[in-house]
Amino acid sequence: MDFLVPGSSMSTANGYTVVSVKNGAWRTVPFQWRTGSAPTSYIAAAVSTDTGIDADVNDCLPNCAGGTHTTAHYTYDAGQQMFVTTRVCDPSTPAPAIDDTAQYAIHLDLDGYYRPYDRSGPTPVCGAQTIVVAYANSENANSSPEKIDVRVYEPSTQQWKVVQTLDPHDPQNGPSSQPYVPSDSSCQSDCIQTAHVTDGDIDFLVQGGNATLPNGLTVISEKDGVWRMVPFLDNPPSTGSTNYVPAATLFGNEIHVDLNNCKPDCANGGHSTVAYIYSNDLQGFEGTLVEGTGTTGGDGDLGLTVQIANQTCTGQYITLIGSSTDPSKYQAEVQSFLTSHPGSSYLVTDQSCAALVASVNGNRLYAAYLGPFATAAEACAVTQSGDYVKVLNNIKPDAALVTC
Repeated sequence: MDFLVPGSSMSTANGYTVVSVKNGAWRTVPFQWRTGSAPTSYIAAAVSTDTGIDADVNDCLPNCAGGTHTTAHYTYDAGQQMFVTTRVCDPSTPAPAIDDTAQYAIHLDLDGYYRPYDRSGPTPVCGAQTIVVAYANSENANSSPEKIDVRVYEPSTQQWKVVQTLDPHDPQNGPSSQPYVPSDSSCQSDCIQTAHVTDGDIDFLVQGGNATLPNGLTVISEKDGVWRMVPFLDNPPSTGSTNYVPAATLFGNEIHVDLNNCKPDCANGGHSTVAYIYSNDLQGFEGTLVEGTGTTGGDGDLGLTVQIANQTCTGQYITLIGSSTDPSKYQAEVQSFLTSHPGSSYLVTDQSCAALVASVNGNRLYAAYLGPFATAAEACAVTQSGDYVKVLNNIKPDAALVTC
């Protein structure tokens, strides 16, 4: 038998605690808002229904009086011995297209300056049409620190109001540090993408650059009505958690980061790849080295006229021009490929991206190549008879082959 005991909080009067007797033992039945969250014995703003308990959730943005309301429906889970919930979102009011007038209005909101910015398209987020805007702190986009606004469409005023501003910069490095708004059109019109890489209702991947690389990422997520930046935790490569990672690419539900050890210098440094996967328990991304992408650069160097340049899984393309699998002929064969193809480089596959065959008959495989290139078309344009192109993604070698 169950008893619904009414209660109140500081802001609401209609809440419940559920007391139940089972097998002669009395207990308080807990409520769990979402997997991984701490159970509670009381739920506010609740009503009993035929199928469970419904609770009103107010995101209190920009304040509780003007917040967006959604419904959480709790049902009893016999396996977990508690009430668990699914969130019920009201349909979002359709928003108009963001035309020139709306874009200009967004610019005017940025302290009156016409600052460079990127934005997502209008996206329904649990009760509201939402856009995410990443903009420069000044009119100079080349080295201007990035800020991020979350805006929702207000039908009554027909405006995109700011509900939260987020700053992805590391406080230890100061507000003028990376990331910056990408200035080289590297992401073109897709600088802010929607994704589902956390346990939030929706995630936005916001691209930002640093002094040398345009393709870094900050993850903005809405969870339980609250917007947040999801941290990348200090299990390699960083020395502390950060809201931004450079040289980052989305692979499925993972974020892959290319690391350069800059030895002997950054142009010729060794590379490795860290895959970040979201942890529900830690509420952040944990990073691990991707198998087959160990630190490169000097590793496997044959002492030729060109230093070895192993390639990690960066999403770029290389044109393979020759390979050597006989340990007694590695140096002679690879050097001949380099000599006959000026500007080419070489790598050893077991220290490079998993898209390349790691070994042949137990022997290491050295390969000479041109690139890397940003597009398949560029890589295909330099092929000759017998050459072939591969994309440097963390996929099986057969799947990485590109048809030119």
